[in-house]
Amino acid sequence: MLRDPPPLPQWQGILYPYTGVVWASVGGVVILATLVYYCASIRELRLSPIESFMIVLQSLMNQSVSQEPRVWVSRGLLGLWLLATWVLRVSYTCNLMAFLTVPVLQPPLTKLEQLAEADLRNDEWPRALPDLNVCEHWGRYSNTQLNPSILNTRVKLLTALTNVLEEMKFNRDLFVSLGIPIGDSLVGRWLCMLDYGEFVPEALATSTHPILARLGTKLDLVPTDGSLTYEGEEHCVEMVVAGTHAHVETYSYLRMLFRDLGHHNVYTLREQLYLGNLAFFFTKNTPWEYKFDVGMRRLVEAGLVWQWYSEIMEEDRHSGKLRESRLPVLSLSHLQGPFLLLVVGGGLATITLLAERLLQPNTTSP
Repeated sequence: MLRDPPPLPQWQGILYPYTGVVWASVGGVVILATLVYYCASIRELRLSPIESFMIVLQSLMNQSVSQEPRVWVSRGLLGLWLLATWVLRVSYTCNLMAFLTVPVLQPPLTKLEQLAEADLRNDEWPRALPDLNVCEHWGRYSNTQLNPSILNTRVKLLTALTNVLEEMKFNRDLFVSLGIPIGDSLVGRWLCMLDYGEFVPEALATSTHPILARLGTKLDLVPTDGSLTYEGEEHCVEMVVAGTHAHVETYSYLRMLFRDLGHHNVYTLREQLYLGNLAFFFTKNTPWEYKFDVGMRRLVEAGLVWQWYSEIMEEDRHSGKLRESRLPVLSLSHLQGPFLLLVVGGGLATITLLAERLLQPNTTSP
């Protein structure tokens, strides 16, 4: 389970309807169309390269062409260019309003390989965070056994420091002056799991698969805390919400855990690490064990178990959809794109006007 990726800045909504490759292609096509139109109409209209560029740009900006060529070759080229610019304008304007009002999220992680290679911390974040001794490698706590209340306080402090470091650059001298030791125990650890004896940590540590082995070196195990409702899973949840860790646990349990704790801005990888099975334990030689086997097998074969599971998980999805369906209140941040578009449009219009005034020949009335 990971925190939803942060949305892209609102001002990028002006550029986001097209990808960078499309914008580069449009720029190249504009230059090519300018050269072709200049060569085709150089004898008839005697246009300069700048004037040819302005004519090509006029159709791209939905402006009428000031000079219509009479040669059929030039007319055909201009007609094809008008059709191409019409497609570009329609595809851009149809997506512009959606991108200006709806936040666009960065691409989420979908594979274990991406999780192994990704840095959940921002590139501007420190490579060495304050050593809070939350947990040592492979979940072995510090030499002095941490009290659950102390661990809870330090996890909250880690979350607070993470939020502060997200807004400011890391100042090593600042923490040293405050008496906070600087260490590397939290560098590169992006997985979190409750230390309740699960096989996953050892399996990752001894795995021969390079991706799984890399994930094993990035695992933090948090000690159990019987005073909490979920035995300490809350600590991993706080790390996920802070954006520094990914929570490793069975899929269904994670969905219900984050739902019960009120965190819906999270998602799971499409590629699963392992399968979790539900089992019922009995003492050896229990006489009624076969009765339970027959009954549970019948429930599974009839599809009732899957139906009950689907209803529970659908309730979780429905609660998340209700939360997402609430209409957001438009704020100034949502209007960054429109205002920037207004400024850019005004600037282009001013440049176009000045260029037309400078290039237009002076004519005097008789």
